Amino acid sequence: MFLFAFLILPIFLAWYCFYKKNSKILPSILIGIVCAVVLCLILALFTFSHRIVPYDFSKNLTHLLLTQTVLPLLVPYLLFVIFSKDNLEYKMESFLPLSLSFFAVYLPFIILTTAEGLYSGFSLFIKPILFLVMILVCAFSVKQINKSIISKKVIPVILFTVVFVIFMIIPSIVEAFIIVNPV
Repeated sequence: MFLFAFLILPIFLAWYCFYKKNSKILPSILIGIVCAVVLCLILALFTFSHRIVPYDFSKNLTHLLLTQTVLPLLVPYLLFVIFSKDNLEYKMESFLPLSLSFFAVYLPFIILTTAEGLYSGFSLFIKPILFLVMILVCAFSVKQINKSIISKKVIPVILFTVVFVIFMIIPSIVEAFIIVNPV
């Protein structure tokens, strides 16, 4: 039952590694895993994962955006960009392996700690697919933003930034809707 939710991101990450055949992505994968393990450890030791879920779409959306998509997607990558001494192209290429490795650890943790023993089809099957699509589209958008900045084209930068933001919030919107209107 848990195999799909726990293995879809690691399997896709392994496929990506075999596809790229580039050992330069290994540091970004390790950084993603270490960031996720540290965050999960902090959350497990110092926070209480039980939450009384309000029947309010906007409150649930805000909570999900902050705890499951926006901050977990952006903070590890921004820390990597700030502290990495590599060139900009490498930093842009590292978005996908870093995010995949981070969410390969963080997403199962979130599924286990927030379900309270009631694992729905959404959390075990739909949510991992939503996160995989989010990561893939956001990685594609990051690469296109980089290309557009290099070629000094403003419209594609704006377009792919909007695409990035939209796909970053889609998993939270879907889950907030499922919370308020269970199927």
